[in-house]
Amino acid sequence: MRDPTINKTKFKEAIKISLAFALVYGIALKINWISPSWAGWSVIAIAALPGGQSLQKGLLRIWGTLLACLIGIIIISQAAQERWLFMILTATWVSFCGYKMLSEKKLSYFWFVAGYVTLVISAAGPSSVGGFYIAVFRTIETILGIVIYTLVAVFIWPLSNLGSIRRTLTELISTQKSLFLQVDKILLGKGSIEPIQKLRQLQVKQMGEFSKSLADEGVENYKVRELMPLWEQFDNLNKRLPKSIDRLLGGIEDLSKLDSLYCKPGIASYFNELNARFTEMSNLLSGKPPSLKLKIPQVNLDSFDRSKLSHFDNAALTIIILELNKIEAISHDMVKLAREIAGFENAGQIIENQNLKNEVSNPVKVLDIEYLKGAIYIGLATVFGFIIWFYINPPGHSSWYIMGGVFALIFSGVPQLKTLKLIIPFLIAMILASLIYTFVLPKLTSFYELGALLFLCMFAIQYYLQGAASLVFTIIILQLVVINNPQTFDASALLNSFVFIPLFFVYLYGVSYITNAPRPEKALLKLVSRYFNSSQYLIAFQPEKPGGLSSYSSRYRRAFHLYELQTLPAKIKAWGKAVDKDLFPNTDFDEINELGNSLDVFNVRMEILLEAKNNSDEDDSVFSELLGDWRKQLVNIFDCWDNLPEEKIKTNTSEFVQNGLTVLENKVKTVLVKNEKTISEEEALQFYHLIGGYRGVTEATLYFINVADKLAWKDWQEERFQ
Repeated sequence: MRDPTINKTKFKEAIKISLAFALVYGIALKINWISPSWAGWSVIAIAALPGGQSLQKGLLRIWGTLLACLIGIIIISQAAQERWLFMILTATWVSFCGYKMLSEKKLSYFWFVAGYVTLVISAAGPSSVGGFYIAVFRTIETILGIVIYTLVAVFIWPLSNLGSIRRTLTELISTQKSLFLQVDKILLGKGSIEPIQKLRQLQVKQMGEFSKSLADEGVENYKVRELMPLWEQFDNLNKRLPKSIDRLLGGIEDLSKLDSLYCKPGIASYFNELNARFTEMSNLLSGKPPSLKLKIPQVNLDSFDRSKLSHFDNAALTIIILELNKIEAISHDMVKLAREIAGFENAGQIIENQNLKNEVSNPVKVLDIEYLKGAIYIGLATVFGFIIWFYINPPGHSSWYIMGGVFALIFSGVPQLKTLKLIIPFLIAMILASLIYTFVLPKLTSFYELGALLFLCMFAIQYYLQGAASLVFTIIILQLVVINNPQTFDASALLNSFVFIPLFFVYLYGVSYITNAPRPEKALLKLVSRYFNSSQYLIAFQPEKPGGLSSYSSRYRRAFHLYELQTLPAKIKAWGKAVDKDLFPNTDFDEINELGNSLDVFNVRMEILLEAKNNSDEDDSVFSELLGDWRKQLVNIFDCWDNLPEEKIKTNTSEFVQNGLTVLENKVKTVLVKNEKTISEEEALQFYHLIGGYRGVTEATLYFINVADKLAWKDWQEERFQ
């Protein structure tokens, strides 16, 4: 049963969009502009998301259209008589727009419009006057659609997201509070990891909702715009918490003697203060005045009796204390910001706490391989579409060039989508639209009748359909129900469209083979291979000594592999979901998802290790030989993890882990006894941090191998016709 509140909101939004859609057609027809459908496109595009985001898309569309007009006119003026130069310039620009669209999420719609409108303008013909004429009217009609929809949205049932910001943030803070209560229970020996895993998943979801609601509201509401720097700082601090929580849990899992933690009164007072801070933030969001006097609970390594702990437990304890202090620093700054946002305190500029420094960062801007493939796909679709149009000119004509680039821009963001699956939905929508075009439009005698028809068609699409179905039917209405002044009807153009659509989607499917998109199992294999190639590089990489100089290429390589490590697990999950179950019946999507989760765990452990490597010089340490051997073993595993003998993979559970770690523990004892008098306290802490990092990466690797052993790798390596 559908939520009546959602139905009511959707009903209102459908009416607003349909009314704006009909109005822009009426104004464009009254003034006798070139193509009223351009204004209609503008309304549909900016209304795709509700509230502030729609207005933001409207502003981005204006600036994108202006840039596209300028670029389109330049291309026509320079290459109107040089077809190959024209094609290369256009494809290069659209590819550039495609990459920027994928990589810059906040400006993605700006770059989409900049690429799409350039295709429309450049297809106006070889005459520079014609191109300029098209460019001017395209800009004017786009702005008309934006203005009309904005006025309708503001004066008819105005919708604000201000409440959603407070609601999503309140829910997020409540989840974080519950999460730390569960962590406290584990330290007391009363809890389990399962509730924490569920709360972590909920936390990630709610963080996304909060970030989205903040972005939506940022353009629409003055109060949010005024406090935007504070909101952004608060959002950034929120995003730091999950990493510290994951690291903390990893340390807790590695520590075999938890009684060394929960028997300390400092831990109890720490979590009491943390609970009070999240309660304070909830109260501030509900309008209550501040009531908490902030304390700084200190959790120091020296306060623990470590004499009975193994060296690995010492390493785990070092990580736990480090992350507890980071969480304390993050929550302290969050309370200060919440008080200033609520108007109760002037916190000033939040200075980064010392406990938050030295985290692994990625300051160098690197290329994303998948985004680059998407840009290449866009460029090739544009080039081949131009060649088909110019040299063959089949049904569809210039649409091969324009729609080829436009749909490539759309599909580059979802490369897992098989365009062949869209043929049937598009044909169904075309049949329904052609009935309107053939039997209804010729009977209309005034705009009142036409406006009512446009309103009803768009209302039905917006209210009863959603997602891809809504997009498909909207595109068909705009493309097939062609309305001009005076109105003419072209049966051959309608029939050509029925021939063009199936051929066009087959064409896009063929072009996508160049970037390996239609074969998700092959993409999955390559992504996993790339992941461990990057892991191998980062393990072997030794940071520069303080004051040392490193080349840009060295810094870029490290930043690139770090970026790969951070982004590939999500891509692996996305491609894993696209594997065809009919072609590969042994594929288990739950196991693929678990594979992605194991890589998320690996990332957390790798970040701990890289942070430890950044804060120490392991090559100059007395432990260099021990750590060097461990590093080499990991590099060898990453280099050939998928070639391990079957029997070794199947027996590398707890026994294999314990045997390996026991050997390393004995080596650690030997080194410590040998160098007991020469090791300073600081060197010992660095060493415990390092071995904690190496141990965590080792166990995360074995966890991955256990998961990987369940998957149908050999099936995915086989060639299957798709």
